[in-house]
Amino acid sequence: RIMESESDHSGNEGGEGGLLHLENLYKKGKLKRDIARHVQVDETETHTIKVRARCLTCVSVTKDDKAAFMGDKTGDIIKFDMQSQKFVTLRADVRSTIYDISCNDTNTMFATAHADSSVAIWDSRTCKIIDRVSGTGKLYSHRGPVYSVCFQKGKESILMSAGKDRSVKMWACDEMVYMRTLYGHRSSVLKVHTLGGQRAISVSEDRQPRMWKIDVDSTLAYAPAYSCVDGCALLSEHHFVTTTTDGTLALFHREKQKPLFTIPAAHGYHNDPAPETSDFAPSFGSSMEETLAKRAGLMLADKALARKQDGKGEDTEENNGQE
Repeated sequence: RIMESESDHSGNEGGEGGLLHLENLYKKGKLKRDIARHVQVDETETHTIKVRARCLTCVSVTKDDKAAFMGDKTGDIIKFDMQSQKFVTLRADVRSTIYDISCNDTNTMFATAHADSSVAIWDSRTCKIIDRVSGTGKLYSHRGPVYSVCFQKGKESILMSAGKDRSVKMWACDEMVYMRTLYGHRSSVLKVHTLGGQRAISVSEDRQPRMWKIDVDSTLAYAPAYSCVDGCALLSEHHFVTTTTDGTLALFHREKQKPLFTIPAAHGYHNDPAPETSDFAPSFGSSMEETLAKRAGLMLADKALARKQDGKGEDTEENNGQE
């Protein structure tokens, strides 16, 4: 339905040529999918797996949905095969806490962010560290723990990382070399996210989200939040969402300094369900908001998801760029 309406709007006759044209627009990041109203979650199809790990900190699923990689505080990586439902534990020579993990688009490698200021690059097929240059398979340039890693979409080897040293760095993983550093944040950078274009979004303990224009090394700072901004997801080249430690979920447009829409206490308050009179905000008589622990956005779509510390998640629909 989306392709047909877009094809009619662009003046194409439809058919194979129109579909190829729309697919090309989607790859370039110029076509957004309106899927929020068509997504239905069936709890009977939800599968829960139990992992023998000290404390899981992150997870990333390959693009072909065949495997999921999870990291924990001991430095172990657990690979879960979706088809065989089996686990494989991967261990590096030097083990340190893993804060984040990211898989590339071609299902050939994944990266892990470590507390020992390193970024490790792994082969997704052999489940071994890639050690082409350094001999250790790790990239060192950060001056402190690395909190976030993210592969650029459509570019299988370009990786972005962020850490406690207030910087965002770029790497060419096929050659295992450092590319550049982006400065601007005044405190630890907690999350960085990018799609296939020349823009990235990052958030920090300084409470200010920043949009990066990578090709010209420029940055745009947005209005600071009331509390620490610890999560972000780039929905398209124009919109992104952020989460804060006080449970606020905010939707931004890259050309607007202030958020288009905010949901205070998106997951409610501790032991206090939301009242029936409000669509979003629960009773403000409670004292403790539920902290949003993780967030994710569907690429070039109008759907975002957030999870609080107790493991429960909710989704948010972007409505006409405002909700």
